[in-house]
This record gives sequence, structure tokens and C-alpha cells, in this order.
Amino acid sequence: GDHAFHRNLHQAQTRSGFAAFLLWFFLGSFGAHLMYLRRWTMLIFHYVLAIFTVVAFVMVFRNNNIHSLGVGLAALWMACVPVGIYNFGS
Repeated sequence: GDHAFHRNLHQAQTRSGFAAFLLWFFLGSFGAHLMYLRRWTMLIFHYVLAIFTVVAFVMVFRNNNIHSLGVGLAALWMACVPVGIYNFGS
């Protein structure tokens, strides 16, 4: 009785790697694979990185001087650092 309940509960909580790959391939820019895998912290990092990327591209392409290019690339790099640290740690 109780053993079957926990076995079924575990099977319901496991996720398919192939399904996660398909979600990443087709809907990865929206973070669908992270939602499917229930990696909520990485999903938040994903959206924060997307916001910083948009801000960096606006800063780079809005002005044509070298200063805005450097600031935009620095903003993009700074957005990637926390995600890289989190991925390395987990």
C-alpha cells in the first residue's frame, strides 16, 4: 500500500530528458525546459539575463560611439556572471 504510493509519487516527479531537450530546442528562449524541469532559480536567472541582454543591445545600437558599446557589452557580461557561478555550483 504505502510503498506503491511512494513509488508512484516518485514516478510522477521524474522528468524525461528527451522531453526537456525538445522543449529547449523549440521553446528554449521562453524557458519552457526550465519550467518543465522545475528549476525555478535558473528560470529567474534566464529571464533576468534576457532583460539585461535587451538592455545591452539597446545601449549598443542606440548610440554609435565606443562608450555605449563598452557599457553595453559590460552590462551583458555582468548579466552572465551570476548565471555562470550558479551553474558551476549546482
